Amino acid sequence: MKYTKKQIDFIEHYLSNGYNGTKAALSAGYSEKTAYSIANELLKKPEIQALIKEKQNEIAKRNNITKDGLIRILINIANDEQAKNSDKIKSIEVMLKALGFNEPDKIEHSGGIENKIIKIKFKKPDED
Repeated sequence: MKYTKKQIDFIEHYLSNGYNGTKAALSAGYSEKTAYSIANELLKKPEIQALIKEKQNEIAKRNNITKDGLIRILINIANDEQAKNSDKIKSIEVMLKALGFNEPDKIEHSGGIENKIIKIKFKKPDED
């Protein structure tokens, strides 16, 4: 896939500014009027998503960052007696999300409009 200079610039700015699409679009040279919608549009494109993922992987490899390493850091924060409770909770939330423990295992739906029953089953930490 051939990318335009603006698309490449958008991706570079998006990765360096904390994943703010509008700011990235503005920094890449898109107009203030269209920056929000252009960012939205670009981020929905599979080829842009693929290039973002590729660049993220390059950054991680270059800096020797692994998911396991990050999880170890988060565990240390969660267990650190000196850390604020809010930091401990945030590190646990990030671990839950990273490991998929906050996702329902399956969602069941039965019944019509008058009988709505939704069951959500969460995995226990020891289930795989």
